[in-house]
Amino acid sequence: MSPKFKEILPYIGLSVIIVFSLVVIWYTMLKKYSCNEITGKCDENSKGTSLSSCKKTCKKVAIPVKYACDVSIGQCKKDSNGTYPSLIACSMDCAQKTIYRC
Repeated sequence: MSPKFKEILPYIGLSVIIVFSLVVIWYTMLKKYSCNEITGKCDENSKGTSLSSCKKTCKKVAIPVKYACDVSIGQCKKDSNGTYPSLIACSMDCAQKTIYRC
C-alpha cells in the first residue's frame, strides 16, 4: 500500500459514511404516511405526509355501533352492517318483524 493511499484512506471511509447517511436521510424523507383511523397509527404508503406530520394529527376514530334484527329469535345484535343506529330503535322495530313458528 502506498504512503499516499494510507494518507487518504481515513477520508475515503469518512466519505462513504457521509454518503450513506445522506442516502438514509433522503430515503426517510421520501417515505409518506397516512393515518389509519381504525388503529390510530400512521401507515407507510405512497401518498400522504411525513411521519412526524401524520403523528401530529392521526387519531383513532370511533366506529359507530349499529344493530340488526335477528327475526328468527326476535332480538337485536351488534352488526357493523346493521341498519339501526341504536339498540332501542332496533328493539322497537324488531319485535314487529319477528317470525313466530308453531
